[in-house]
Amino acid sequence: MSVILAPLQILDLTGMVHLSRACGPDIGAVMAEVAKGALRLYRVKTDRAAGTLAIRLEDRPEGRELVVVAAGAYGHGMLTAIEKPIRALAKHWGADTIRAHTKSAAMARLHRSIGFTNQIRQDGEFISFAGA
Repeated sequence: MSVILAPLQILDLTGMVHLSRACGPDIGAVMAEVAKGALRLYRVKTDRAAGTLAIRLEDRPEGRELVVVAAGAYGHGMLTAIEKPIRALAKHWGADTIRAHTKSAAMARLHRSIGFTNQIRQDGEFISFAGA
């Protein structure tokens, strides 16, 4: 399966649809972060799916971390398809770890299936971690 991970300079209509679906009412906050330049956008295409990622880097006392803030897609197999490109991007930027947040137990299970570990917060949100 071929995977294309390409940076976006602006959020186009397709990306807006992808991220709106993923973020729900939080899309305004994500858009504000994109406008400030705090989030980087990537378009992802595979043979069976297409999506948009909003990611940022955080420098933490434990090291640099790539954070997947939002990921929206249509199709099948996106998470397993982008695992290696995301890990490569994290390494390219000098990140030691990757972190993703989700409110979906099913998505947390998918994160575990590709090697992430999960924690659950009191508000029910899952936080998934993996080495880069």
